[in-house]
Formats: sequence, C-alpha cells, structure tokens
Amino acid sequence: MIYLLTLAGNVVIIAITWADHRLHTPMYFFLRSFSFLEICFTSVIVREKLANFVSEDKTISFTGCITQAFFYFSLGVSEFLLLAAMSVDHYVAICYPLRYMAIMSGRVCTFMVLTSWFGGFFFIIGLIMMISRLSFCGPNVLNHFFCDLGSLVSLSCSKTHLVESMDFLVAAVVLLGFLVITAVSYSYIVATVIRIPSAKVRSKAFPTCSSHITVLSIVFGSWPWSEDRILG
Repeated sequence: MIYLLTLAGNVVIIAITWADHRLHTPMYFFLRSFSFLEICFTSVIVREKLANFVSEDKTISFTGCITQAFFYFSLGVSEFLLLAAMSVDHYVAICYPLRYMAIMSGRVCTFMVLTSWFGGFFFIIGLIMMISRLSFCGPNVLNHFFCDLGSLVSLSCSKTHLVESMDFLVAAVVLLGFLVITAVSYSYIVATVIRIPSAKVRSKAFPTCSSHITVLSIVFGSWPWSEDRILG
C-alpha cells in the first residue's frame, strides 16, 4: 500500500505539473523530474521485495544483485545531484528574480536534469565494475533486504581495500559536493531575504524553499531496515 501510494503521489505530481500550463516553470520542471526519478529509485528495491513477499523466495542471482545495486546507487546519486540543482534554481529565483526566466531557460534546466541523471551513472559505474570482478567463494547471505554494496563487499574473499577506498571516495565527493552547493545557495538566499526591507515580501520568499527543505529533511532523515538475503 505504501509503495502504491508513493507511485500514485508522484504520478499525480507529474500529471498536474504537466497538464497545467501555468506550472510550466523551471521550479515545477525540476519537481516533475524529481518525482519521476523517485518512482524509478523506489521501484528498483520495492518491486523485487514485493515479489519476495509473494513467492517467499529470498534468493537473487549475482548478476541480478549487481544490477540492482548499480541502479539503486546510481539513481540515489542522481537524486542528490538533482536536489543540488534545485537549490541552485531556488537561489536564482530569489537572488535574481527579474532575470530568473532568462537564466533558467528550458535548455539550461534540461541540461541540469540530464547532467544529474548521467552524473549518477558516471559516479557509480566504475565502483560497480570493480565489485563485479571480486571473488565470492564463501558465505552468500546478505545482511540486508537488498544488495547493499557494503554487505556485498563483506562477502568477498578477495582483497577489498581498493574497493572500499573507492566507495568512500565516491560517497565523499557526492555528499560533500552536494552539501557545499546547497549550503552556498541557501547562504546567499538567506542573505538576500534578510536585506529585503518589506516584511511581507520576506514572508513570501522563505515558503518558496519550504518544499525543497522538506525533501532534504526526508532524504537525510530516512534509514533502511536490515534483513538477511541469500545470494544465489
């Protein structure tokens, strides 16, 4: 039911922002893109998990495990990149309102969304290829309900120091880059809003960012449950 509600909610957002021409603005374009990305991101794990519940079979092939891990983490990185792009969009909207539509043109918005998608695949593909070349000759039970990279690497009988270092490097670059872009954008936003003399205008500026801040809180505040899974 939660999965269906997630799909329905995101489909409604996409449909409404697509059907209403008044919502054909950069902000809602990013929101529509994020909803589509969220559908893909959620379906990578939940669809397989629902099939496990129905069949009561918790096995997964090695190829299926690697594929699931690739799409899960690449789409996850794409979400962070898209959230960073949305923070830049909010920065332009509040700091340069008169030039907003000129700066955030359709071409620029499309480029930022495509960069987020391909950036996620770019950051993860090398790490996944390294993990796929590891040797697995011992235990085959993953201490997770999906193919998490940490749980998968822990089962390998190869030396995993290089893979673990690569994993840490990718996570550090993505998270730190996202935090820096978001922090700088909101620093300029707060500084600009504070300088606005009208209290009424200031009260309208902050709610513009409320949806984005809510999404950020959900992304950083949610943690997955853990469960054993058999790697076949």
